Amino acid sequence: MKRLIFLLFTLLGYSVFMEQGHCDAVVCAARNGRFWLLGVEAERQCTVHVSVNARRNLERGCGVVLIVTSDELLRAAIRRQLARTLPSEMRRRVGVTTIANIQRAIDRIQNHANTKHQTE
Repeated sequence: MKRLIFLLFTLLGYSVFMEQGHCDAVVCAARNGRFWLLGVEAERQCTVHVSVNARRNLERGCGVVLIVTSDELLRAAIRRQLARTLPSEMRRRVGVTTIANIQRAIDRIQNHANTKHQTE
């Protein structure tokens, strides 16, 4: 999972640092004169650590946290857990997706790049 996370954000042009501090990945970007950090966590099970990690990442400077899960069932379980354990102002800054969605995004980017290259 972590390899695909790294690939997606590097394809999008962001700087990605793996296993930094407490996040599985930290994505750095400068947009509209602002610098921001996205903390990414790859989760294979729904434990209390999921919400603890999300809270910690937000408190330590990540503007947004993305949790990547192995499948839709785990995604739903984590969303329920976050709804129960995080305050709403933090919950709004946490996204949950699946590795399949990450793979689809990579495929779209690569297909677009191939199409653009072929037309030139």
